[in-house]
Amino acid sequence: MNRFLVRNVFYPLHERLRRRSTWPLLRRLRSHDAWTPGELAQARDRAFEKLIGHAAEQVPYWRAWFAVAGLRPTEIKGLQDLHRLPLMDKPFIRERLETLVADNWRGRVFQLATGGSSGEPLIFYTDRQRESSQLAAKLRCRAWWGIQPGDRQVDLWGSPIEIGTQDRFRAWKDRLLNFRMLSAFKLTDEAMAGYRDFLRADGGTDFLYGYASVLARYARFLEARSESLHDLGLRGAIATAELLVPEDREVIERVLGCPVINEYGCRDGGLIAHSCPQGSMHLLADCVEVEILSDDGKALPNGEVGEIAVTNLWSFGMPLIRYRLGDRAARLAESCDCGLPYPLLGELEGRRTDTLQTPEGNRVHGLGVMYILRVLPALREYRVIQDAPDHVEVLLVSRGEAGEDDLERPVREGLAKVLGPSMRIDTRRVEVIPALGSGKMRAVWNQLED
Repeated sequence: MNRFLVRNVFYPLHERLRRRSTWPLLRRLRSHDAWTPGELAQARDRAFEKLIGHAAEQVPYWRAWFAVAGLRPTEIKGLQDLHRLPLMDKPFIRERLETLVADNWRGRVFQLATGGSSGEPLIFYTDRQRESSQLAAKLRCRAWWGIQPGDRQVDLWGSPIEIGTQDRFRAWKDRLLNFRMLSAFKLTDEAMAGYRDFLRADGGTDFLYGYASVLARYARFLEARSESLHDLGLRGAIATAELLVPEDREVIERVLGCPVINEYGCRDGGLIAHSCPQGSMHLLADCVEVEILSDDGKALPNGEVGEIAVTNLWSFGMPLIRYRLGDRAARLAESCDCGLPYPLLGELEGRRTDTLQTPEGNRVHGLGVMYILRVLPALREYRVIQDAPDHVEVLLVSRGEAGEDDLERPVREGLAKVLGPSMRIDTRRVEVIPALGSGKMRAVWNQLED
């Protein structure tokens, strides 16, 4: 499809039909790139005070918290007072979910579920405004690299169920948006051998978007066959959802013939940081506030690694304030030569997802498993362990007194869809999912590759 038509007609129309204000927000966010650090700081304080005032007035939990604390929201003076508010984590949200939704947004929020990379999925509420701001932020950051709305995009992504049930309407919609998808969950040599022709079809491909490990696996597959994608003239390969390690970055750039663009965010916390052409990871400080905290919740100075807590400045349907992600990183004191006003994030730790192998020789990305399990209401926590080429065991922590039809059976049936009929799938209920030797939680663990 013609890029100009997609950028100026079909894409804006698509967003309006979905009741999202992405295009006005994109223009607004692009103007922020020219701010000074001082202008950014003032705007962030105003946005935070607006969010807190809204939460104190409209959100049952925050109304009660301010009353018990004996505080007025006007006493919270910008982000310098953020530390006076309580921290959130997944158990906190689960226990109080309905009380965290704003009264004046009820009927306009909808539920989403996280992938659960730690084995602890979360159901939470979001809204069209927050979704619009996140997409606008993505498009703004891609423009730093010369990638514009309407450029031809191919994703190595997707829930295996979503891909398997695409109907004619979805296919036409994607075509109108210059968007195509390749499954990241069935990485057989036969499938990957056909990817190059797919990327050349329909006018070619401008950029790729996918899991970091999947992009790297495809690059290594091509390199082993003495092939590359240099002839495609890709503008970039956006790596997301996982830790991007140096050796993966190197092979992707070498074989795909384009820069690797690093995106950091999560479904619950939103888009948090994005790399610029100078190689720095910029915190998207006009959209989120990021704290780096010690184990006891104290703020750490620049350069010290701690846990990330995020406050989403656009989360009015269900305000997400001081939410602990479980990921670890450090803030950097220096600025970037690119001239953007946004502060810098140091190297991230965590979120590396294992890949499972099937008896037929297929490779199934761990996120394909997480997408199946995250929507089961009876499941609180889990870990999928592969200890043989034809066997996985799933440790389950139930939510309440769930029966087998609510827990074990849908787990086995769901995993059989992605792992195939030859895989033996056993389940075992436990009280607690133990941390591994590093202290990290791990939702999908392929012991054959350790």
